[in-house]
Amino acid sequence: TPRGALSASSGWRAKQFSIISAGLWLCALLLLAAPPQVLAPFDYTAMIWAILLGFFIWGDLPSWTVVGGATILIASGLYVWWREAQQEKLAR
Repeated sequence: TPRGALSASSGWRAKQFSIISAGLWLCALLLLAAPPQVLAPFDYTAMIWAILLGFFIWGDLPSWTVVGGATILIASGLYVWWREAQQEKLAR
């Protein structure tokens, strides 16, 4: 095993695990506190990140079925957002 500044014996992995665990725990707490309409856009960004990482890491391009499905999901989300905005205007 390598004996460098970032080796397992230096305790770096334990520190890294602690930092990542604390970050995930904080994210979970924030997700519990946030209303669904605030969290919904993050689902769409996950799709974008998956496509970008797939391209840059593996050179993958999404197939036409993936693009079609993503288009349907995004369009339906935008429609719901628009409809809710219209209903909110009528309620005032």
